Amino acid sequence: MITHITSNETLLLNKGMGWVMHTSIEKTYIDDNAFIPNDKIQVVALLSSWAKLEPIEGTFDFQDLDDAVEHWSRLGKEIHLRISTDPMIYRQEACGVL
Repeated sequence: MITHITSNETLLLNKGMGWVMHTSIEKTYIDDNAFIPNDKIQVVALLSSWAKLEPIEGTFDFQDLDDAVEHWSRLGKEIHLRISTDPMIYRQEACGVL
């Protein structure tokens, strides 16, 4: 069997699949890999630890999450919420559930 690969300028879009930009909801966190997605990247995953949303047991703070959803929605992006209960080690700090 011989496979021939040809150039294709069309956008491959599978709903819920494909390219997704990951970004933290925290305004004070600067991601060295951050970028503004172009039209081909239609989905933005908003990352947060549960400890960010409930800093004190029974006290919730959704302001950064609300602001992030508003920002990316305004840019026409589909939003995926990714809220983690683990320490989110990639951040080099423990910020999971207390």
